[in-house]
Amino acid sequence: MSVSLVHSQEKSQINELTLNAAYFTHNITFPFTTLSFQNPGLDINLEMIRNRNRTVSLLYNSSLSWYYHEQFANAFLLDLAIGCRIKPRSSGLFFNADIGLGYQLSLNPVYMYELDDNGEYVRDKFVGRSSLVIPVSAKLGYKFQKMKFPVSLFVKYKWFVQTPYIDDVVPIVPHGTLHFGLGIGLNSISKNKNIIKTNLEDK
Repeated sequence: MSVSLVHSQEKSQINELTLNAAYFTHNITFPFTTLSFQNPGLDINLEMIRNRNRTVSLLYNSSLSWYYHEQFANAFLLDLAIGCRIKPRSSGLFFNADIGLGYQLSLNPVYMYELDDNGEYVRDKFVGRSSLVIPVSAKLGYKFQKMKFPVSLFVKYKWFVQTPYIDDVVPIVPHGTLHFGLGIGLNSISKNKNIIKTNLEDK
């Protein structure tokens, strides 16, 4: 029983798992050039930190997000990323940076038309467009570490390139998103389950 407890505590000190949720604004833009709050989006992110007790830690995350741009697209985005976290041990302040790879499904927000062989406009049959995306993000936040389930507040800027959008016409589209969100640490939940299981075994 004691060996199981030590193993559980050691594991929780190595890895940190956090579930993040954020509201963001979306723009078609080059990095840090255009900011508008007219196009809404939502993001769910699962983040894992390796060797969390170090000042610089390895970071993995996966994101599922949606955004709506009235003039561009109603889109769903799934991506995976790797990066690093910088966090002084005695402070709740942290900074994350990462780069990744993902997939975006863009749905036309309005009906699209194109010229046919007779020179007449007909409705575009392609309602959705699939694209590869390459995201880069920077995140600044603060974690309330003394809580039972640690909560963090953060601001994140995520910029990504979509390719292609329209083959041979628009090969690359740049996107900029500004996120405001919060996260909850899942390690405490896992640790509590381990303690309950140990107590049952002891009885």
